[in-house]
Amino acid sequence: MDLSTLIGKPFDAPEVQAFVKPLGLVEDDDEEYRVFRAGGISFRIEPRSHRINTIFVYADKISKYTGYKGPLPDGLNFGMDRDAVEQLLGPILLRTDRSSKWERGTHGLAVEFDKAGQIRMVVVTGV
Repeated sequence: MDLSTLIGKPFDAPEVQAFVKPLGLVEDDDEEYRVFRAGGISFRIEPRSHRINTIFVYADKISKYTGYKGPLPDGLNFGMDRDAVEQLLGPILLRTDRSSKWERGTHGLAVEFDKAGQIRMVVVTGV
């Protein structure tokens, strides 16, 4: 499933629940976040609407997460370095020492890199 299609959906929607079921138990479940460390992913939820507004996808051993095993958005994969990511995704909206951000039409995308320039986290947001 393309993670960007989950943005804006209620967390309790059937397609969201089908997606998260194989991720295991929710480790942190509060009004604003649903955290699946064993699945390598967490969701930020809009408290009033209960809709997903941000998805955080982690490489292995980042912030005590097991690496996410599913497909990353927009053709990314955790084996890519910063140059490959920026070449794949094209013009950058914002670039810092450790991250790059893009608008991708239906969603925003941020990629955070480790000291070696490898992807450590991908963040999908609404636009």
